[in-house]
Amino acid sequence: MSFEFAGLSYDEIVQRLMDTEFDDECYRQLVSSVHSPEEAKGYLKEYQGKKKKGEKDLLKKMAKECAERLPRYSGFDWTHVVFDTVIHMDLPDRWTKYIFSATSEEKDLYQLLYGFLKKKHGPQAVYRSYMFKGKAGRFADFTAARKKFLGAEVTSVSVMTKPVTLERQLEKAGELLAFSDQVYVATTPAVVFALSKKYETNPFSDAKVRERLQNSGVGLYIVDLTSNSVRLVVEARRNQVEKEARGKALEDLKKLAP
Repeated sequence: MSFEFAGLSYDEIVQRLMDTEFDDECYRQLVSSVHSPEEAKGYLKEYQGKKKKGEKDLLKKMAKECAERLPRYSGFDWTHVVFDTVIHMDLPDRWTKYIFSATSEEKDLYQLLYGFLKKKHGPQAVYRSYMFKGKAGRFADFTAARKKFLGAEVTSVSVMTKPVTLERQLEKAGELLAFSDQVYVATTPAVVFALSKKYETNPFSDAKVRERLQNSGVGLYIVDLTSNSVRLVVEARRNQVEKEARGKALEDLKKLAP
């Protein structure tokens, strides 16, 4: 099974590493893990003489050797070895942001997420409720209200750019579920990675983060600023909402909307 973390595939992570031109350092660290300094010089010279396709092949070959020879990678394949090396590299901040789409500003995600939600729910159905949260704090950053045959359907989407806020987001989700048919958290791969380090014993998995969201009935969107895309990673559970509660929320939205 191919490696994927927070919506990013192995191929995407490696291609972004290649774009930074720090792939030489990744290869050097792999080689140094299983070969002597003298042997490493020969391997590095060969790597630096290759074009991009050849570099990827050599990176894969060396990662496979590390997976076979190093006890810490027991039970993991070569894609995990490359991922582990990348996340522990001392990269310049801008390249870490590039690979894992990191930002600390919620507003950086707004435009991309708004466009995605308009396509999904319809251009007239999505409220940018972050614009009036000060007046009605019970709403998420975005609220989609779509008319259905027998009424309406409300989807609430909260933006998260700092890992320390997950518990608060889940607490908020409980409030949103009082009038929302579905609730989502939208965040970046960088935040999921930070949360995984907190909750996981397996450093190559985001399963615990997904599990925490799923247990609360909350879905997950990954906003990838590097590829300008929004990806569904966890589908939100459909919630049974009282018609009166949903109707009151929709009335409040219409009053507050600019």
